[in-house]
Amino acid sequence: MRCRQPNLEGTGEIEVRQEESRDLVIAFNVFGPNPISELLQDAIALLPQIIVAIVIIVVAAAIAKVVKDLVSSVLGGLSCGKTLANIASIFILFLGVVAALDRQALHIS
Repeated sequence: MRCRQPNLEGTGEIEVRQEESRDLVIAFNVFGPNPISELLQDAIALLPQIIVAIVIIVVAAAIAKVVKDLVSSVLGGLSCGKTLANIASIFILFLGVVAALDRQALHIS
């Protein structure tokens, strides 16, 4: 029985983009430190944190949707069932946004 090799096609693209961003920073540093190169370095350093924050919000939105559907189906017979489902969904989404912003604040400072 042969083991399959993992698909590593996409890994080179990330390395190329990192090299391009490094080249851009080096190009701006040719004339010494300047505000543009500092801004570029800060922006490049911030990208992974933004991606993580987006993932947190997307996961929270998916969980909120599942909870909304679940609460709506369980309490659908009540007059306030839909309202309670919306409140639960909004609360979970709010927690996701707070978690994403808190994650950003921890890494920026």
